[in-house]
Amino acid sequence: LAKPSIAIRKSEDIFRIRSNGLDWDIGNVVYEPNDRSKIAVGPDGKKLGILMTHGGASDWRSIERLARTFTGKRGFKVCSFTYPGRFYFDDPKHDWPDDTFHADGTVRTPIWLRGEAITPDQYDVHTDRSHREIYGSRSYAVARPGSRFHLRMAAWPKAILDAMKDICRRHFPPD
Repeated sequence: LAKPSIAIRKSEDIFRIRSNGLDWDIGNVVYEPNDRSKIAVGPDGKKLGILMTHGGASDWRSIERLARTFTGKRGFKVCSFTYPGRFYFDDPKHDWPDDTFHADGTVRTPIWLRGEAITPDQYDVHTDRSHREIYGSRSYAVARPGSRFHLRMAAWPKAILDAMKDICRRHFPPD
């Protein structure tokens, strides 16, 4: 942290991929030195970059400080990828509206594709009290078999990998 700060820029890379026969909208936040000559290079002379992703229940903001540190102190280009469905596209700051659970019994659902809504008829809300003394009561949406929600949940892990590969291909080419 004692190193001089490098001026950085932050940009959004919003893109669409096709994975498992479905379209997916992906949010990726990119941090890089303003002056491209300040991008760090490895012993082989190639520019250094990092693909970062957050923990399961958050988004790119949970690791923004670390991304800014890698870029602003070390000169790395950083792509901070958000899992498909976790990036809120409809707000300039990407802040999700309201709470996760709504007063009417519905829940906030992922946005895997802009314009596609997961409706309440596609899930049931379950409450798990099995470890109440440790976690309290935990409620969650369970996709109904045959629903679009169910299909998306089944396809989601591969979409995560395909999105990461696409980011690396475009932002961190081998040369």
